[in-house]
Amino acid sequence: MYRPAPPGMGRQASATCCSVLELRQYTLFPGRRDVLIELFDREFVETQEAVGMRVVGQFRDLDDPDRFVWLRGFRDMASRAAALGAFYQGPVWQAHRDAANATMADSSDVLLLRPLDPRSGFPPAEVPRPAAGRGEPPASLVVATVCDCAAPVGEELRRVGSRAGIAIATTSTGWRGRRPGSRRSCRS
Repeated sequence: MYRPAPPGMGRQASATCCSVLELRQYTLFPGRRDVLIELFDREFVETQEAVGMRVVGQFRDLDDPDRFVWLRGFRDMASRAAALGAFYQGPVWQAHRDAANATMADSSDVLLLRPLDPRSGFPPAEVPRPAAGRGEPPASLVVATVCDCAAPVGEELRRVGSRAGIAIATTSTGWRGRRPGSRRSCRS
């Protein structure tokens, strides 16, 4: 599910989102995913975007009902630092953090990524996101593979990703992940 960029974040020259991305994968306490998603949609999406982040997508892991996966993006590292400080010190997170944290067994699985090529980022939203609590979740499916490469990603993988229309992201030293080669199917 793609999210619209908030006012003030501006479109990047490449017309894609975010030179800095966070892939966040939370392990939740059993049966708590819907509670977190409802809270997240109601309180955290717009408030993060209001301070300069872009919630690129959020996903239900089809293989694990106690897992919540989401992506958020930033224009650059400086705006990331400012936006994170503004959100986590702000009144909405302060008011709802205990409820959010009560759903999570582990929220430390976070990968800091950047697109390999400015043209390989996420496109702008084609349709506006429905207001919190309105509309059904989309029926789209996103399949992601996290690879742990021993060397930086080369030109061949960039070309393959470009031809396939895949938004490839990498850390500064290549792809990194805790579960090399893991494949997850998630409903956005």
